[in-house]
Amino acid sequence: MNSYLETAIAVILIIVIFSVIAYVIQELIAANLEYRGKMLKNSLQVLLDGTNIASPIADLIYKHPQIKKLKENADKLPSYLPAANFALAIIDEVAKLAPSATAGDLYKNFRNGISVFAGSNRDLETLLNNYINTSKNLEELQLNIEKWFNEYMDRVTGWYKKSTRLTLRIIAVIIAIGFNVDLIKVTQAINSNDNLKASLVATADKLADQPEYIKKLYEENINTKISSVDEAHKDELIKAAGTKDTLTIKNKIAQEKEDVLKNYTKNRIVEIDSLLEKIDNNELPIGWSNSAWEDFKINWGVTILGWFLAAVAISMGAPFWFDLLLKLVNIRRAGIKPKDNK
Repeated sequence: MNSYLETAIAVILIIVIFSVIAYVIQELIAANLEYRGKMLKNSLQVLLDGTNIASPIADLIYKHPQIKKLKENADKLPSYLPAANFALAIIDEVAKLAPSATAGDLYKNFRNGISVFAGSNRDLETLLNNYINTSKNLEELQLNIEKWFNEYMDRVTGWYKKSTRLTLRIIAVIIAIGFNVDLIKVTQAINSNDNLKASLVATADKLADQPEYIKKLYEENINTKISSVDEAHKDELIKAAGTKDTLTIKNKIAQEKEDVLKNYTKNRIVEIDSLLEKIDNNELPIGWSNSAWEDFKINWGVTILGWFLAAVAISMGAPFWFDLLLKLVNIRRAGIKPKDNK
């Protein structure tokens, strides 16, 4: 019974490792192909332009210096917009369109420019009028627009997660074939090789003792890291509220977030290498070699089934498999009898 349990632990460890790698690859694709940036802009086009493609308000906002300065270069869309930058850009662009602008009165100009700015998007016009009518001054107006933006971004995050499910499945298939993860052969090899089994179980034990290591890999993403920057400067912003230092601090925060994005790819590649090292064993039938290719030509039907099972398991996600791994490791530990020292 203990042998079967250890086999299960070892196999699930393999699935956990490749599930985390799938997640990391998905995040790398999103970061480097600007998927987040493109989805962010498309979402803002829905919010600001509605169905009126003749009035590209979102493009206008993206050209504003508050947003433009967040780009790494002229052709790359920012994958994250601070709420403060969005609010300031909106206020500025709306105020510019006031028919009879009052010098130095941004608050009044915003009120007078709403209908021109919104164009035929009556929903946007209604929202902006609500925010100006429920704000006593410019600072309160900015806070209300920031809150509106943050609430909308929460919905966009949900849409993003839904849209990435298919991507994860495709990545799982590519991993299964690319790394030659034949779950049938892997299980057979582990079950019949006590040394291999013991090595993998020992690795699983170590990971179970430091669950934060694995959880950090599949829970922490670009948005998590960006949010941590906001959290780090929260007290600083509260102290500077209402002073001329507020904008300086917000600009510093925006720059730190861009630095996080630049280092993201480099750090994630290192993490993938580190994960693969944990299961690096010549006796584990993973990866391509001449013998693996010859075996595939002979047993291609079983191998494809093994790939399919591996892809399905990987696409179920690291959280599910890692929780299961922790439970099985704890069951095994509870069943180990203490040594008799007599």
